Amino acid sequence: MDSSNANQSENGFLKNKSIPGFFTVLFLILFLFFPPGFLPGQMITSVPGLQAVEIGGELEMRTGLFYDDRWFGTFYGAGELEFFIPPTERIRPRLVLAGHLSDPPGGERRDELEIKYSYLRYRQDKGHITLGRQPISWSYGAMLNPFDYGFGVEELAGETISPAADGVRYLRRLGKGRSLQGMVEFDEPAAELFTELGYGLRLRLPRPERDLSFNAAYQPLKKEDNLLRLGAAYSADAGSAGIYGALGYYRLRESGREDYPLQVGMDYSWTIGSRYRDQNLYLQAEYIRFIDRELGSVFFRQLAEEAGEFRIAGGEEADIYDLLAVNLTADVDPFSQIGTALIFETGENSGAFSPYYLTDLGGDLELRLEGNLLRNQKGQTSSGVTAGLTYYF
Repeated sequence: MDSSNANQSENGFLKNKSIPGFFTVLFLILFLFFPPGFLPGQMITSVPGLQAVEIGGELEMRTGLFYDDRWFGTFYGAGELEFFIPPTERIRPRLVLAGHLSDPPGGERRDELEIKYSYLRYRQDKGHITLGRQPISWSYGAMLNPFDYGFGVEELAGETISPAADGVRYLRRLGKGRSLQGMVEFDEPAAELFTELGYGLRLRLPRPERDLSFNAAYQPLKKEDNLLRLGAAYSADAGSAGIYGALGYYRLRESGREDYPLQVGMDYSWTIGSRYRDQNLYLQAEYIRFIDRELGSVFFRQLAEEAGEFRIAGGEEADIYDLLAVNLTADVDPFSQIGTALIFETGENSGAFSPYYLTDLGGDLELRLEGNLLRNQKGQTSSGVTAGLTYYF
């Protein structure tokens, strides 16, 4: 989904942290100037000297035509470059660079180069330690997860956003799929202990056909007070359907404002068509409500910050306290998919409707066509269409 307002500055959800930070620069120098053959862990294996570093990634171009009292066009380009550095017996390095180019109507052209991921992972027999800029996902099946460590999106309108965090994370496997992980996040090496550092803890206790997790996160937020989140998430199979939900607690450190997020959701898939041409349909729907109507806007503003101008309420000050998200997809053939996403919130009676079409053109080239119909809190509507090509290499 490209954006929820017509005056968007970027198309799509893709937005990541910029390059600052002592540790990301350190890892960049390490990867470029000290190949795996010189890493201490390499001495454990029998691989001598230098090894070839393979490169892969993707290039994306999108253009759109929108109407909001006037017609205007947009252009957005993005690219990722990943260096596949050979791991050692214990150490796995990863480096991913990302670039963005946008030309919003009435705004300045923006060119950005970022480090998306840059980390070293030290693997142990029962877990691992990861140091650097890394993706963190505490997923339990929801498209929008109020108790994830980051504020991301999972398979909504065919888009997934996995925010990255700078820091150190430890994961310990407890057997039978159970695990415990802790995270300390820092953007600068001299961050203050309780005002600029972020902390996260997750205990996961899966069982056959069900999953239970307990999450805790304390983070300094951009343009916000420090946020404490405590929650429990549950998912299970209910016949041919899946159900999930979460309940927890939000608190802003300095202001003392509190709220209690509640989420319920379901997903269901079925097959239609003739015996020799089956087509799979997949439906997912979920509802989030902030019971005290105090901190819903904080969650959705952070989601918009990470997801790249994704707003459905038409303004950062809108009073959002609930959200309904529905996603329906169908396989047209083995290479194509058609779907639609609906997002609606009752606090400001605003929403977004976005049908889309994805197809593999062959040669590692993917085509995406998308429509948008948006309604803001004033009852005003806008619409648009976008077309994009993504090349994978």
